[in-house]
Amino acid sequence: MGLEGRGSNYSRLKELVENTMITVYGEGWPAKAARALGFQREVIVREHVAPIRGLPAGSDSIRMAFISDLHAGPTTCPKLLLQVVDMLKKLQPDLLLIGGDLVFLEARHVDFFAEALTEVRPRLGSFAVPGNHDLWADDRHIEKAMAKAGVRMLVNAGCQLPSPFAGVSLCGLDDWYTGTPDAERAFDGREHVDIVLMHQPSNLLDLHGRSFDLALCGHVHGGQIALPGGWPLIVPAGPLSRKYNRGFYTVGENGHSSTLFVSTGIGCVGVPFRLFAPAEILFCTLVPARTRLQPKIVAAETTTTAVNRDQIAATVAGN
Repeated sequence: MGLEGRGSNYSRLKELVENTMITVYGEGWPAKAARALGFQREVIVREHVAPIRGLPAGSDSIRMAFISDLHAGPTTCPKLLLQVVDMLKKLQPDLLLIGGDLVFLEARHVDFFAEALTEVRPRLGSFAVPGNHDLWADDRHIEKAMAKAGVRMLVNAGCQLPSPFAGVSLCGLDDWYTGTPDAERAFDGREHVDIVLMHQPSNLLDLHGRSFDLALCGHVHGGQIALPGGWPLIVPAGPLSRKYNRGFYTVGENGHSSTLFVSTGIGCVGVPFRLFAPAEILFCTLVPARTRLQPKIVAAETTTTAVNRDQIAATVAGN
C-alpha cells in the first residue's frame, strides 16, 4: 500500500504489516466472522449534559451526537456501521461530530459509510477531524467522501454554529501523532472556544493553556481489549493515551475547569473484536453555562442502549 496520505510516523515496518493485513484480511472476512460470533453487535449510547458558555441563559439546548474511530475496513463489520447510522437517525441530533479514524488500512472503505451517513443531516451541521489512520490512508479521498455526506472536515480550523446558535464556537485540530496541529489557527486568535474536536487526548498538549468548555476525542478505544472494570491492556501512541483512556475527565488551566470526553469508539483495529471496551455513541445535551443541572444527569454519564432523548430534553427544560 505505502503511504498515500500526508501522515507522518509511517515506518517501513508499519507498511509491511499493513500490506500483509490487506492481503490476509481480503474483503473483510475477520469482521464478518466476528459479527457472526456475536463480537460486533453491541453499541451503547452514553448520555451527558454539558454547560456551554456560548449559549446565552434562556436559550434552547443543543442535542449533539459524537462518534469516533469507525475504522471502516476489514476488521469492522459493515453491518455495525449501518447500525450506528440507524441509531443516529433515531437520536436525531442537532449537531454531529466525528473524532477521526474513519478507516483502517485503505481510504476506499470510507465510501460505504459516507453513503449511508447521507441519511443523517443534523440541522446545525456535521463536522469531523482526521485521525492517524486517515492521514496514513488517504485523507484527501476521505475528505471528499465525507463532503458528499455533508460532513465538513475541520483541520486546524474553527467555525461558529449557524443561527440561532451563532454564539457557539467549534474548532478542530489536526492529529497530534501524524498531523501538524495548530491551535492558533484553529482558535483564530481567541483564547476560548466552546467545543474542541480532536482525534486523541494528547492533542490537549497543543492547546498551550487555551480554554474551552468541552473537548471530544477518541483514538484510545478504551484499549479495545481491557480487563474487567475497563483497565486497558495496551493503548495506542500518545503521552496522554493511558491517563485519559475512556469517559469523562475534568481538565483545564488558568483556573478554568473544562470537560474532556474520550470515546471508546466504534470499530476495531488489528483484531476484529473488543473486550470490556464496548463501542459507543455519545449523546450530549449542550445547555447554557448557568443552567442548573440535575445531579442525576450530570453525574450519570449514563450507559444505555435505549434512546430516551425526549426524557433528557424534558429534564433540561424543567431546570
